[in-house]
Amino acid sequence: MPITNKYISNDVELKNHALVEHMIEDQLAHFLLYKTNSNNKEPSDNNIGILIENPINQVVAVKGVLNAGYTYVSIDTKLPEHKIKLTIDEAKICTLISEGKWIKTLNRLQWDCPSLNNYICLDVESDIYEIPEVVKNKLMNKNLWEYVGVHSTDSITAGGWNNSYNGEPFSFEEMEEYGNNALRKLEPYLHENTRVLEIGCSSGITMFRIAPKVEYYFGIDISQAIIEKNITYINENFITNIKLDVAEANQIDSFYEKDFDIVIINSVIQCFHGHNYLRKVINKAISKLKDDGVIFLGDIMDNDCKELLVASTTDYYNKHHNIKTKYEWDEELFLSKNFFYDLQYDIDSIMDVLVSNKLYTIENELTKFRYDVLITINKNGRREPKGEKYKNQYCLKDIHNASLRSLPTTHKKNIQKLILEEWGKII
Repeated sequence: MPITNKYISNDVELKNHALVEHMIEDQLAHFLLYKTNSNNKEPSDNNIGILIENPINQVVAVKGVLNAGYTYVSIDTKLPEHKIKLTIDEAKICTLISEGKWIKTLNRLQWDCPSLNNYICLDVESDIYEIPEVVKNKLMNKNLWEYVGVHSTDSITAGGWNNSYNGEPFSFEEMEEYGNNALRKLEPYLHENTRVLEIGCSSGITMFRIAPKVEYYFGIDISQAIIEKNITYINENFITNIKLDVAEANQIDSFYEKDFDIVIINSVIQCFHGHNYLRKVINKAISKLKDDGVIFLGDIMDNDCKELLVASTTDYYNKHHNIKTKYEWDEELFLSKNFFYDLQYDIDSIMDVLVSNKLYTIENELTKFRYDVLITINKNGRREPKGEKYKNQYCLKDIHNASLRSLPTTHKKNIQKLILEEWGKII
């Protein structure tokens, strides 16, 4: 049910907590019925999950679901992620109501569970994508990469390029194909005036292939040790068009460097903290581009192939009992190809998203379970995406906006502001 005028006083003040809670419940029910039910299913066919710790949020969520005529499934927040996934899959939950503190888990679950098309964070007022991941990825630990850089013996070991099955470094031939894959896909954009930014340049397998073909190359990496080794190589080989610095991916906005034609993020994303962190990096990368440019996201771990990879490495370990075999993949950020198609709905300047398989002759885990994405940017354009998003993420503002559409324009902003203020005091 949308908000009606019976809730609006002459001075448009809403100060009673119970009233505000009731209004949120009504708005949530309306939202569930008309916004998240894209398939126009009967309420009895839709199960709504509730993954909430805050008791007030729990009550509001339960009442909102019941007011919409849906069935709710309460999920214990203390359950491990794989059991939450099992619950969602078994109950075929289409929408999960939760809180911002679980944002990393929510994003992973949404792309891991086929039925989970929507999630709603009741305690996030606006911009769901600005919520940082509470649990950080251990693979982004600076000390880890300093250790790797210090103890590396060549460009392959400096990048941590080890085969997940036998634990040994990839061969020279395999890494040649890895580097040439990026070069071949970016070659149409490379010329003597091209400016390139690489986020996570590591030991330079991509950088030293592309830099000779462009005017200027700016690379950053989290490891001081690796950057210093790169600088030594640059000086010894009299390379003048490369500049390097030490920084994390989300710190690129702190550099004066800008007006790039290409941003490269190659085999780095799996170490990111989560989907929201990646979104922020992409937005900051766009801000560093000229009005027209491209972003190359390479060597992305395919979420749709994750189960195959886990089964494959586990099977290898069971057969060979090799202590170096990597068969646990909980830290890595796996991404569905559809995640990148969905970005077109949220970032206006994205003109095109091209997903491609690796170019190779040697089959390995890098070619079987990973892919590349090329995003075309035009800051002055706007391409209307076709169809609907694969997955939706909502906050409190989205719920209010959907319900307030039926009210007179003069009331909308005041009511939304007051509800958000009062709700903020309650939670």
